[in-house]
Amino acid sequence: MRLTRRELIRESGLPEATLIELERQQMVLPRRNSMYYGRDALMICVVARRLQDYGMDTRHMRAIRQSAEHEAGLIEQGAQPLRRGGNGNQVVAELANLIVHAHAALVQTILEH
Repeated sequence: MRLTRRELIRESGLPEATLIELERQQMVLPRRNSMYYGRDALMICVVARRLQDYGMDTRHMRAIRQSAEHEAGLIEQGAQPLRRGGNGNQVVAELANLIVHAHAALVQTILEH
């Protein structure tokens, strides 16, 4: 997926001012060495727009980003010793999948109690 900035705003429904703030905080960036945005940027913008419906703004997105940075650090830490085997990308993908599922289940458990 390749979206221009204008297409990203249109597809996500996110106000331009909010996109500017997400870019300023480096939560939404064009793809590396490109002026186009990808699927992840679109997902982040859609989530940010939908969270606005619940009174949440970029301040709340920062908390989500901090959680994601912490989880990415755990993935990197877990994958580092296994990357020497040549299947590093596969290991990272598997660890990311496991951690995302554990995170979702833990959030549900916390909210239920």
